[in-house]
Amino acid sequence: MKNCFKKLGCDPKLLAVPGNHDLQRPTASKAEVKLLEQWLNDPDIRKEFWNEPKGQYREVINTAFAKYDQWWRNTPLKPEGVMHGELPGDFSCTFTRGDLRLGIAGLNSSFLQLTDKKDYEGRLSLHPLLYAVGRTYPNDAAKQQKELDQLREFVFRKDSMDREE
Repeated sequence: MKNCFKKLGCDPKLLAVPGNHDLQRPTASKAEVKLLEQWLNDPDIRKEFWNEPKGQYREVINTAFAKYDQWWRNTPLKPEGVMHGELPGDFSCTFTRGDLRLGIAGLNSSFLQLTDKKDYEGRLSLHPLLYAVGRTYPNDAAKQQKELDQLREFVFRKDSMDREE
């Protein structure tokens, strides 16, 4: 495909996030999977998930999205400068043209869709965005903090994050 684009004189870049079709579903009876199904009802599960990157819950997610993550990290169509986030498939990047900067955050919004149940409507969790956006200005702490504060204000109105800072 890249050769076809080259013949047309363009060099497009690909930004992608995983969907629920991009994961290898774990065994639904596995204890960690059953507990992750209680995500909305149990703040302790959310706290442990976000505060223990090497914990049992993250291992379930990392394993479920391992093939997607390998593809995403190695695709030659990805733009330079993509920063990977906390979950497989999360990323942020900035495109610059002249004085304009466009920041894009990609989020794995299907990380809790581990089973083949179809009851995921209304269960989007936005908190990985705080991590991704926080790195938009890596050399300007004041801009970074202002952006994070604005985003936190928006997210906390919409979604309880339960992450300890």
